Amino acid sequence: MTRLPSPREYQLAVQNPQHAFGNDATLRDGQARTNALRLPVAASGGFAVTFDITSASGRWAVRCFHKNDNQNRRLPDRYHAIGQFIDRHPELDFMVPVRYQDDGIRVNGEPFPTVRMRWAEGVPLGTWLQRWAAEPNPDPINQVCNAIREAEQQLQSHGAAHGDLQHGNILVRPDHRIWLIDYDGMYLPELAHLGAIEQGHRNYQHPDRGQHYDAELDNFSAYGIRMSLAALARRPELWETYGKTGENILFQATDFTDPDSAPIFGELLRLGELTKHVERFQHACRAGYSQTITALAGTTTARSTRARTVATGLVVHAQTGTTDLLRQLEGETVTVFGTVAGTKVPFEGVALINLGVYQNAEFAIVGFGEVAKDLFDKYGRKARSDKLLSLEGTKVAVTGTIWLYESKHSDELTPQIELDHAGFLQILDKNQYEDLSNKANHRQAAGTEDVLEEPESQPPPRAPLPPTPTPSQQSRSPQDPWSNAQLHADLSHRYKPRTTPQQPTPVPPPTPPSSTTPTDNRPPPVPPQYRQEQLRPPKTGDTPPSPQRPPPREYIPPPPPTSLRPSRSARDIVWLLLLIAALILGVVIVHHYPSPRQQLPSPQQTTRTSG
Repeated sequence: MTRLPSPREYQLAVQNPQHAFGNDATLRDGQARTNALRLPVAASGGFAVTFDITSASGRWAVRCFHKNDNQNRRLPDRYHAIGQFIDRHPELDFMVPVRYQDDGIRVNGEPFPTVRMRWAEGVPLGTWLQRWAAEPNPDPINQVCNAIREAEQQLQSHGAAHGDLQHGNILVRPDHRIWLIDYDGMYLPELAHLGAIEQGHRNYQHPDRGQHYDAELDNFSAYGIRMSLAALARRPELWETYGKTGENILFQATDFTDPDSAPIFGELLRLGELTKHVERFQHACRAGYSQTITALAGTTTARSTRARTVATGLVVHAQTGTTDLLRQLEGETVTVFGTVAGTKVPFEGVALINLGVYQNAEFAIVGFGEVAKDLFDKYGRKARSDKLLSLEGTKVAVTGTIWLYESKHSDELTPQIELDHAGFLQILDKNQYEDLSNKANHRQAAGTEDVLEEPESQPPPRAPLPPTPTPSQQSRSPQDPWSNAQLHADLSHRYKPRTTPQQPTPVPPPTPPSSTTPTDNRPPPVPPQYRQEQLRPPKTGDTPPSPQRPPPREYIPPPPPTSLRPSRSARDIVWLLLLIAALILGVVIVHHYPSPRQQLPSPQQTTRTSG
């Protein structure tokens, strides 16, 4: 199989679009958007790097594939079907029409495939949340949450799934609607025989997803995203503690493998109005992938007996001796940490943060445009040579895609990560620095192929806590997606267990059928860029005995205490009706005595970005 070009090779080729896109009449006369260094701006994620090209026919996002893993992804077949699907369903206004071209770009004289789509105006959800957290407001985040829910439902109504819902593949538009981008892992019924080519972002996927490929791919990730947004709407400060890494919203992969001890679940369980949904999500984490819908409906299922792996991102300490490793990781998403050795603002629109000796082409963090300005406003000081002086000597971390840059100071290429937002630069305290050091050392000692032992036994699922009554009955924003009674009914219906056509009542969670074929308890494969950690089998005494099956999935929170006497306003209405009836008919006939209608308590929620 022909080796695919690296991100840097694509970046160099795109500087001459007339040659690079000679086979694509739409892009042949185009120009790439460039940064302050006059290099083509690119976003990398998944298998591809995306360039922003403007031609006579409009503005385009052009995806170029760079992952070399010797896997036949059948991209022409996949994107042909996906393009037809989007064209057939214009009502899916959150999808962008795509065109696959097998020889869309030439690099070093060789043709390589591209995927071209109209440029979708929007901000990646992670960056949008970083901006939102500076001035949190419930309404925008509520609208985004609703838009994600609607997109998921519409896709599934057509038997489809995006396959990789996460902060980088959701673009938030100015009107708070959304775009979904990056369709490499999309599921369609006609693509089922091709199987999965990715497992989605580790911080959003069910721990047992593995190579599953079906219309249910988005259930777990969409629920987790919406719950995260609902929690932020109520407690925006959670973003500072659990988000702002550039790689997640609130949850990380390790939270899904051990939801009972994950701190974030403890935080969310204290949000009384979300308790029921948090418990369901915890239960879905414990259950197997095939039981996700049942668990999210609030029905008890058996705990997964599959040995699990913990997919964690690559962590590298930027120091002498690791620079070559970082160069080898070009195009990969990596967390790099270290001590700031020096900073520089060489000219307006560029800020450099060196975690080593720049003359030796050691790792650097770079910010362009508004990011550079924000970095200087926060950390900079005017001097003969502008610097970010308050950062120097500080321990920092950044997560992003490794790019290689040709510097005039060295014959070697400098590995660097570009900041999407100044807030994604993490300032580390002693404990955070030690934690990252342990992760980096573990990776170097264990590599990426740790073998996991089979658990000896699995305890039954824990009993869900009862929902916390909400005494306050004040009116809530109608846009709050978790306080709307229609949504509660939708959740119970949307995530209910499947039933057979002959049986109208819900089918209880299925028990594993008896079979002579031994059960495959091997852990699902983890992409090579993720390291695997061994999980200790849980002890039987860690959890209480199996609880009874909870009754109704229908979400009907307990009503608030009310007086048995009718309210004053109700009595006034009754007397007015009696008076009118007396004047017209002369006879007082009381057929109905109205009582105050009980209202579902509505949770308060303080809140719809390419790679």
